[in-house]
Amino acid sequence: MENKLVSIIVSVYNGERYIEECIESVLNQDYKNIELILVDDGSFDSSNVILDKYSLKDKRVKVIHKENSGVSNSRNIALERSLGEYICFLDQDDILAKDYVSYFYGLICKYNVEISATPSPRKFFNETPHTIYEKDHVDILSGEETAINMLYHKIVIAPWNKMISRNLIERNKIRFQPNFLMVKVLHSRLKVF
Repeated sequence: MENKLVSIIVSVYNGERYIEECIESVLNQDYKNIELILVDDGSFDSSNVILDKYSLKDKRVKVIHKENSGVSNSRNIALERSLGEYICFLDQDDILAKDYVSYFYGLICKYNVEISATPSPRKFFNETPHTIYEKDHVDILSGEETAINMLYHKIVIAPWNKMISRNLIERNKIRFQPNFLMVKVLHSRLKVF
């Protein structure tokens, strides 16, 4: 199995509390052919200093500093500058098990698919290795089946639980929507973001 370059994209905004542990978990992956793209989305804490420190320490780390414009814009900018044949997106407080990348990449290679995903955060946000995917229940879904499962909340709609082929992203001109508004109910109050 040829080890293709995997780009891991993390948007960072005032993440000084979590970002070092996130970065360490990415750099300590058992799959080594990665680039880590960290986008400082206008942080006003010490995040930018932390990110620059890692870029000097490890040549796989690229840092982009920009004015605050939100996570979607940050991810899109990083996607444009990424070189990997496969892409993963993380949040700044995600801490990965050592085989996060090799697990997803192994599924893509074994089943010849363009996206690999897991429904469970427990799969990767702990110390237990999970590379024995032969024992996992695996479903191969078409695009239509995937869309239906997402609409019925049978597939988690989040970026952290997937590895996606660059070919699929570029062929379909997929980007994050920067002007997306979400309605969220918090403590019996309606807030619009």
